[in-house]
Amino acid sequence: MGRPEVDVPEEWKEQLKVVPGHRIQLHQLALMHACVKLGVAIRRLSRTMAIDPKTIRYHLARGLPNPDRSKPKPPKNCRQGLVRRRLALGRMMRLKKKNFRGELLPLYSSVKALVRQLKIQHNISAGPTTVRKDLIAMGFVARRRPRGPQRKPGDPATRLHFADMQLLIRPTSWFENILFSDEKWIDCNSRGGFQWCLPGEGPARVERYTWAPKIHLWGVVGVSFRFLVVYREGKGQQTGETYKKNCLHPLLARLRALNRVKRAIFQFDGERSHKTRNVLRYLDNQGLQYIADWPARSPDLSPIENVWALLQRQVDTHGPADVEQLERFVRQEWDALDTGKLNRMVLSFSGRLHRVVEKHGASILTKGCSRED
Repeated sequence: MGRPEVDVPEEWKEQLKVVPGHRIQLHQLALMHACVKLGVAIRRLSRTMAIDPKTIRYHLARGLPNPDRSKPKPPKNCRQGLVRRRLALGRMMRLKKKNFRGELLPLYSSVKALVRQLKIQHNISAGPTTVRKDLIAMGFVARRRPRGPQRKPGDPATRLHFADMQLLIRPTSWFENILFSDEKWIDCNSRGGFQWCLPGEGPARVERYTWAPKIHLWGVVGVSFRFLVVYREGKGQQTGETYKKNCLHPLLARLRALNRVKRAIFQFDGERSHKTRNVLRYLDNQGLQYIADWPARSPDLSPIENVWALLQRQVDTHGPADVEQLERFVRQEWDALDTGKLNRMVLSFSGRLHRVVEKHGASILTKGCSRED
């Protein structure tokens, strides 16, 4: 008769289970050595811990780590090399260049370029991971460059004058009655983004279609007000007459039903069909106030741009496959937008004007997000 196999004690089984994707903890190593001393077979211990028997044999051969043993200090020449490398990186990171558009950018904007120039200019060999760790230790942060419209030389002065005048002559209640309008194309392509995954799993693939189904939207948002027009047939060549018929007529009917025509202030961008003589004459005849001097190339001033981004993210979660599904999800998510969040976006207009004044008319887009975000 063979010798009966020794089983793992019941009170140790839960503590010995290794979480998938995690390292073996110190107390699990101690229990593993204790089980082997009791005579537990490695294959039985492997089933209990849910790890490979080779991993168990590896840790048994290494023995238990000594927690009292401190890490050895790096040699002096290593410390000197680190200081020399970081001094060189600091000098290189402060070098700037101007591109053809006059933008001031770092001379070496990528880690690979820094690694190459360290070897060429200073004869210092370092890998991308080492350089990236040095930059983080020195206080540098990698941020995504914000995107915005192309500016013309006179745009900052125009934006500054507009912001100064609105803050100077407009009362606080005036900002609560503004209705921001804009157009937007939305298609069935997903914008991707981050996805939380279990250890060992990968994110879902984002497929981009060349001729994805899309629809054209025109929307208006204000304090406790939202209005949406969906063009199923496509935008085409929109004129002032089609703009009046498809957008302004339904909007004014909605405002009259809510008794908000007289106190509403209508905002529109500088697209040609929005500022024709017929359109402006029509708004005057209907008694609807509007902002006539809205600065060109200033989407960062309009809160509805944030509403479009929020709507696009919500629609992407449904993954529409055709125009019918796309329109249904757009209308569904538009109606489901939180009213409190929309009100905060609309009321942020005065704060945006203050930031334009602080930046002397420059763009107020955010600084971008870091790689760690």
